[in-house]
Amino acid sequence: MLVTVLFIFELICCASAELHPLKGPIGGPRGQSWEAKDDLLRQWKIIPDIIDDLPTYKIKLRFSDGWYPTFFVHLMPNDTTIQTAPVSTRWPIESNTTLYTLVMIDPDMPTPKNHEWREYRNWLVGNIPGNSTFDGQIISKYQPPQVPHPGGAHRIFFLVYKQKQKIEFEEKLTDARYDGRERRNFCVRNFSRKYDLGEPVALTMMYVTWRMPI
Repeated sequence: MLVTVLFIFELICCASAELHPLKGPIGGPRGQSWEAKDDLLRQWKIIPDIIDDLPTYKIKLRFSDGWYPTFFVHLMPNDTTIQTAPVSTRWPIESNTTLYTLVMIDPDMPTPKNHEWREYRNWLVGNIPGNSTFDGQIISKYQPPQVPHPGGAHRIFFLVYKQKQKIEFEEKLTDARYDGRERRNFCVRNFSRKYDLGEPVALTMMYVTWRMPI
């Protein structure tokens, strides 16, 4: 009974925690150090509501048009760049045989003010050798950010976790691209605890909005 109550409490915390709206320039001043991102994530309550600390590394994503997004990049939801999964993902690895898990989540679904689907799971791949995502085990197929109009800006997070060993994931394959019922109310904290993943080792973020900043 105690375990059940604790699990329900954690699930409620993941679903209802208030995240601070984005303020100020995305990514901070040009040339800002990676460590300075910690202050931004705390200001917006990403730390500690989703993760506890700033990961050591930044994830680099390469999409089909060859474009690499940087930390806190602005995009439109209908941008063709993000309609299909990245063709390449890069972060520093220990070796080509070390296994990792990649998670892409949206804590602002369906809207930042009405985030009853938090966290929304856009993409989940486990047992990735090195950073060869396409050789990993797909648990949720890639779904591009779903930002209704008007719906406010959505923060899209990519998190990488280092695995201690190969994992037999219990989650069913989320195959349908636009059927979001299986993707809603995911909690990356609970997922990490369930499989003993610890804290993420790498991170990047997209800021997807219907109106580009002036």
